[in-house]
Amino acid sequence: MERAYGWVYDTCDGNELLINVVAGNLILNSFYYLFNAIFILIDAFDASWTRRFKVQHDKK
Repeated sequence: MERAYGWVYDTCDGNELLINVVAGNLILNSFYYLFNAIFILIDAFDASWTRRFKVQHDKK
């Protein structure tokens, strides 16, 4: 973990604002979209086993 932070620190030339804003958002967004990609794929492929869990039955 320390090595990864060192790489980020060196890449941003020690600019803490850049580290907090850009790198922080990049990390948070990547985890957000990786987690939600599961649900996006389930909804996109419209698997038959998911239809019983739908709340709005008249919608796709």
